[in-house]
Amino acid sequence: DQVLTATTGSWTPAAEGASVQWYADGVAIPGATRWMMRLTQPQIDKQITATVIARTTAYRPMKVTSAATAPVIAGTIAVTRPFAVRGRTVVGGTLTVTPGAFEPSDAQVTYTWLRNGVPIAGANGSSYRVGPADVGRRVSLRVDLARATYRSASQAVGIPGPVTTVPDLRVFAKGRPEAALVIVRVTAPGVAHPAGKVTIKIGRRSVVTKVVDGRARVRLDDLRKGPKTVVVRYSGTNFIQRTFA
Repeated sequence: DQVLTATTGSWTPAAEGASVQWYADGVAIPGATRWMMRLTQPQIDKQITATVIARTTAYRPMKVTSAATAPVIAGTIAVTRPFAVRGRTVVGGTLTVTPGAFEPSDAQVTYTWLRNGVPIAGANGSSYRVGPADVGRRVSLRVDLARATYRSASQAVGIPGPVTTVPDLRVFAKGRPEAALVIVRVTAPGVAHPAGKVTIKIGRRSVVTKVVDGRARVRLDDLRKGPKTVVVRYSGTNFIQRTFA
C-alpha cells in the first residue's frame, strides 16, 4: 500500500520529455506508467524497478532502469485464537464453527467445508449439516482470512473420525410349532447395502448371523410353547453404529 515515486533524473543534453514503466521482477506491470505507483498484493515478494525513457530532438531515446527495491513485504494476518468446530459427525448432525480471533480484526473470513479434502459444493457457511453423502468420509473445515495489503492466511480445522450413520432395524417374527422364524432388515442412510452381524435372542436361545445386503434370516427350533420375546442386536460396521430392537 506504499507509494513509490520515480524521478526523471538529470540528462545531458537536457531531456525534452520522459516516460516511465514500472516492473515487478522484470515483468512490466500493466498500466503502471505514471511517476507514482501504489504497491498492491500482486507485487508481494517481488522486486520493483522503474525504467525511464528520455527523449530529445535529434537524439535517440535513452532508456535507464533504476536499481531494484528490496522484495515487497506484506502485513501478516495472525490467528491469535484458533477456529474450532463443535458437533457430531453423524448423518443428520450439524457441525458449527466456533470463531477464532485474529489480527487485524477487520480481515474477511471465508469458510469452506471439505469432504476427504475436496470442497463440498455450496458448503460455505458457519455450519454444515452432515448428510448421507458424507458416510465413511472425513469432513473438515478450511478458514481463509484476507485483507488488502496483507498476505492471505488459512487455517485447517480437522474433525476426528469418519462420518457414521444410525441404522434402522425392522424385525419380523413368526411363530411355528416349537420354532420361530425371524427376519431382520437393516437400513442406514448413506449405505446402500448394509453388512455386519446380528445377534437374535429368543428366551435363552441366541444365534449370531451375518447381514447380507441389509437382510438377515434365522430359524430357531426346539422352542418351548408359549409367548416369546425377540431381542435383536446389530453389531454395526466401521461406518454404521450399533443398535438393537
